[in-house]
Amino acid sequence: MAYCGLFKTLRRQVAIDVGTAFVRIATQRFGVSTIPAAGSKPPLQGGVVIDPTGLTAVLRPEITRAAGRGLLGPAVLAGAPTDVRASERKALLNALYAAGAGTVQIVPEPLAAAVGANLDISLPYAQMIVDVGDGVTDCIILRSGSIVRSGASRVGCITLRQRVWQGMRSRWDRTLSAAEAERMMASIGVASGAPGAKTGGAQEDGRGYPAEIRQTVYDLVEPALEEILSVPAALLREVPADVGSEIIESGILLTGGGALIPGLRERLAAATAICVHTPESPLDTVVRGLQSMTTD
Repeated sequence: MAYCGLFKTLRRQVAIDVGTAFVRIATQRFGVSTIPAAGSKPPLQGGVVIDPTGLTAVLRPEITRAAGRGLLGPAVLAGAPTDVRASERKALLNALYAAGAGTVQIVPEPLAAAVGANLDISLPYAQMIVDVGDGVTDCIILRSGSIVRSGASRVGCITLRQRVWQGMRSRWDRTLSAAEAERMMASIGVASGAPGAKTGGAQEDGRGYPAEIRQTVYDLVEPALEEILSVPAALLREVPADVGSEIIESGILLTGGGALIPGLRERLAAATAICVHTPESPLDTVVRGLQSMTTD
């Protein structure tokens, strides 16, 4: 037992949410750090690693700092999409070990999000989590602490922003920066893009965008939004009636950056006919869940 205690002292615990746009790292000593992952050559795409060397460069300073003066590299708990392929999993492992990790365990991101949102995952009835990240929409159904169904698609918030960026350039001859496209999505949202919805007057809610621009944004993002919404809808169609009934009772937990897009929660509720709720700080639920799973 003394040796176990010494081992825990030497090998610190690190939780890492490896996202398409940001990497979030949590330790007991330093709390949560958020590091931009995107750049001229982003190391991740669709929620998975495409450039292990680039990701290693992003992670090494933080993992080194977390390790401190310990004799062993830290034990890393990292998140990955539920549909991660063997080659993608290997790329993530290689990047983490090259960055200084001593041991690595990988956890499905929606499961970590559920824990980070303080969901009691041990309950014996079905609960559904929809994690809409920057590069992937990932869904799971939990029952008694186990994942009974999962579904994912490599479409997410970045897809919506790209549709806005591309469409504004082609339709309005207006080139937006990535930050401008993000602000536009955060301000206009997706609620009024629903079939049959109408936009208001020249301006609405002080957001400063003319009705024509708002309608253009709704039209541009609607196909990608339908892709996002089709993931949980398809998953619900696969489950037995008793599981579906339990999810109707418990509702859907929406996490990730998508939870911050105005109207997405309402569109998900309309697409599934199930009540949808979001936690506080939905961007941090995965890293908080991973951190709570560590023992440091």
